[in-house]
Amino acid sequence: MSTLHAEQRRRAEQSFEVQRGLYREQLREAAAERHEYRQAAEAASRRIALLLPGAADAGVPIAEIARLTGQSRPTLYRLLAEARPQRDLAAQFAHLARGLRAASEEVGHPALLVEFASSLGLDIAELRLQLSPLFDYGVQRFDALGAPASIALIDLLPGLPEVEKIILNMTFSQRLALADIARSVDRPETDVIAWGVLGLLRVLPVIEAAESAQAAS
Repeated sequence: MSTLHAEQRRRAEQSFEVQRGLYREQLREAAAERHEYRQAAEAASRRIALLLPGAADAGVPIAEIARLTGQSRPTLYRLLAEARPQRDLAAQFAHLARGLRAASEEVGHPALLVEFASSLGLDIAELRLQLSPLFDYGVQRFDALGAPASIALIDLLPGLPEVEKIILNMTFSQRLALADIARSVDRPETDVIAWGVLGLLRVLPVIEAAESAQAAS
């Protein structure tokens, strides 16, 4: 092969490598964009699932909900059936959120776990049992609110007890799994769940009330 042909081949290979690099970068960008859209779509679906029971109870026909959301009626009926256990959790969440506010008013500061248990007439073990199923529920409810909830949480974290602040930050900002949070704070998962739920009981009603007020304005 002549020197000229070798140089032409080298330049052609360089050109192909540049093209391959450009395609790789464009594919990465397209994949990232697709991931963002999928996350947004999943968050919107979770929000529809949360709103659906209340809308149905208020008398909005399933056919109209289907038209408004683009969801099929069979899908909406399935979501309603799945929402029944969630509605029990929602009632329990609301009950404990009211109780925590009352306990905090009694002691003059954000009530800690032992103070909350005393206010409810429970021992700490009994209160942990009541709080335990609300962690995953609260996380799902928070995530369904999307980016505005994460922004609002930044402003609310400083007002929380330190351990609740740490756990909510690890859960929603760092996106650590429960087991990883427990290892990080060197406490059992039952403690992490209890403190995490206390934090959610404080911040979720505030965030949701603000969002409702903004939607109504």
